[in-house]
Amino acid sequence: MISIDPGATGAIVFWPGFTRNPYLYAMPKTKRELDSLICRLSVNRHQPIVMEDVGDGHLGNSMQSVVSFAKRRATLDTILSILGLTPNLFLYRPQEWQNVVQKSRGSTLPVGVGRLPKVEKKDVLNWVKTQVECKVTLAHADAVAIGLYHLQNTKGLHHERMQERRAAVDAN
Repeated sequence: MISIDPGATGAIVFWPGFTRNPYLYAMPKTKRELDSLICRLSVNRHQPIVMEDVGDGHLGNSMQSVVSFAKRRATLDTILSILGLTPNLFLYRPQEWQNVVQKSRGSTLPVGVGRLPKVEKKDVLNWVKTQVECKVTLAHADAVAIGLYHLQNTKGLHHERMQERRAAVDAN
């Protein structure tokens, strides 16, 4: 499985064999680097690709950051489509994965690290670190949490919704 936080300070996480010892990569800065990394990691055409889908941006985000994020998402979508990986693409809204991960932590704090105060970001990072057997930084935390959400819920309550989303991606 590959989990992706497509933000400028996001990350790509490769989960070999769905283990708790993933490989962490900072989000590449160029399209060429992004394409190269996805090609190297997508060794199995049937592996799930799990990505955050923030839609049209967040209230308070600058127009520049919304446009920049949209360009990164479009680039990722294109690369995944060319490589034939979109049938296994699962898109999760932040509200969806953050709620489940938040309950796992036994906390009322939101999970996404991007908009949290420094103390709460460390709380999120500390929780993520307890779930995997590798060194995680703040830049990797959301991508790891999205991957954990998928691992914990693939056969759970959200499985039917994920199948509907996969069918919608296939239709496009």
